[in-house]
Amino acid sequence: MAAPALALPPPPPGFVVDGDLAEWTAPPTWVLGAEGALVGKGLEPPRGPEDVSAEVRLAFDPVRGLAVSVRVRDDAVTLPGPSATDERVVRSDHVELWVSFGEAPLPPIGWGIGGVGEITLGSEADCADHREGFDCPAWLREQQQLRRELTAGFRRQILLSERGLQVVVGPALDPPIGEAVVRPEPGGWIAEALVPPSALPPMVTEPTSAARVLVEIVDNDLGWDRQESFVSTAPRRSRSDPSTWPLVTLERPSSSKHPSASAAALVGHDGWWRDADPASTVLHRFANVTAGYQFTPGKTSPVTWTLPLADVPLGELGGVAVWASSCDDGGILVATRDGRSLGSATTAPRTKLVIARGSDRAILVSGRNTWAGEFGLRPGSANAAVAIGAYGVVDGRFVPVLSSVIEPDGEGRVLLELGLAADGRLVGLRVRGQEEDAPVLKSWAWKGEVLQEGEPAGASWTEVLRLTP
Repeated sequence: MAAPALALPPPPPGFVVDGDLAEWTAPPTWVLGAEGALVGKGLEPPRGPEDVSAEVRLAFDPVRGLAVSVRVRDDAVTLPGPSATDERVVRSDHVELWVSFGEAPLPPIGWGIGGVGEITLGSEADCADHREGFDCPAWLREQQQLRRELTAGFRRQILLSERGLQVVVGPALDPPIGEAVVRPEPGGWIAEALVPPSALPPMVTEPTSAARVLVEIVDNDLGWDRQESFVSTAPRRSRSDPSTWPLVTLERPSSSKHPSASAAALVGHDGWWRDADPASTVLHRFANVTAGYQFTPGKTSPVTWTLPLADVPLGELGGVAVWASSCDDGGILVATRDGRSLGSATTAPRTKLVIARGSDRAILVSGRNTWAGEFGLRPGSANAAVAIGAYGVVDGRFVPVLSSVIEPDGEGRVLLELGLAADGRLVGLRVRGQEEDAPVLKSWAWKGEVLQEGEPAGASWTEVLRLTP
């Protein structure tokens, strides 16, 4: 039976990192002793509470980061000194923190072909049909190694010692960051620190409400040649498997600065994640590259797309604010009211967006340049095409009212125009070529709450979106 999650409170009122633990009056998050000792080659079990035992208190602030207080009972304190080498630090008395907010699932290894679908590789046997033009088995092995590295990137190992607070990168320690105090006291030593958001691993959803946190005390009484004892919050843990670490719940970070950040939860796509900094202005997503036919991979699987978050809404639509963000592989739309997210939708790659208003309704119009083969207009065709779409908003939810693909002559340059009646009512949309005398390629008129193909009567036309490859 899994242990229940522990709720991490906010830091004590007036919390500062000064080595005075008097403000930490709440019960310990964990009490560590001999029952938490790690057993392994070269490790000595603690001789008793006076050899090594500890009270650990954690607190979480969504803006400032993870606060740490540790009081260690130790009969032979061996601190490394502020100028110690990396090797001396890891073989001295110190605290190790491991933190994970979860891992963003990765898409299958492969790539996409417009108008055809996804090509996936589960093993080298799947390379049989993909050997022409590139070394498929070698590429597959490179992607497998990349994925191991990406997965590890969602975990952080942080050392807290007399030298300060340091993130572990491979066998080395990054330069000290954040705020930290480690000092001896009668009968042992204390540590106090604030791990800033920049040192924490990526958060997988917005808002994040839980984490896996592993805390271990390293005790060295026997010199500098090896590590002597570990006491851990999870002595049977696997450092590469955060599910074996204790689960803690967190105060949720605020997304009020960027309401569109809530799309990470609303869109429901497994690949969304963002930096741990709650003020971050960028979302990230893992995705495979999609290209035209006769394509062999020139990029990794996956690539990491970034989506800048909007500081201000795109505008008002149906009485709610619409937030938009776009990137090369797709974008997000979020409807909010009073800073609260109501609903979301995804947009296609390279999408341009505009809010078109009439006196009686408003719609969000999107357009993008693409190629005919993506939509199977002529399979394998690389001819230019334009995809047009429009959304309405009903009860804060995006409702599609139009979806169409057009193959214009030439290079696909078109204008999207809004049709208004004399009294300002929104009566239709149309697409025509970019020149003034270019023919109308397609028109739509309102039929109830749906745009259907046809010419709206008595419309006055005004340009709302220009699409140029």
